[in-house]
Amino acid sequence: AVYLEGLSETAKQHGVVSRHIVLDFTNSEKPRDMAHIKSVCDYGRSRGYSVALDDVSSVDAVQRLVTEVRPDFVKIDMHLVRDVASAQTRDTIRTIAEMVHSSGGTVIAEGVETEEIFQTLKTLDVDLFQGYLFSAPEPVEMALKRSSSAAG
Repeated sequence: AVYLEGLSETAKQHGVVSRHIVLDFTNSEKPRDMAHIKSVCDYGRSRGYSVALDDVSSVDAVQRLVTEVRPDFVKIDMHLVRDVASAQTRDTIRTIAEMVHSSGGTVIAEGVETEEIFQTLKTLDVDLFQGYLFSAPEPVEMALKRSSSAAG
């Protein structure tokens, strides 16, 4: 609560709208304390934040987390994405997408580096994509500079 209150105050001071903030839970595959995760998610949502589960790679983990946490976003781990040529991996991704969509969430694929992987993931009902196929990572300052020079 202390951290999230500080986040709320900082966002307010800088004019950041709370709905633009996503609380990203990494290593969400093996939650140590589900009650704690749920309470943090509930508190964050009460402040207008969204919730994302990062590095998801198994149906079992998603099933429990989607039911109990109801994340707004689920990020498919890049190691799973890179193995999308495997029929078993495609089945896993498709099942994860179905579960996430049934709870109203959005599926994001991390580590999309080729057009072939991108096209395959689209057929598996993945919603959003990130990776080198679209852009290399860059500091926020460079992206803002590029964005403002394109607008001007």
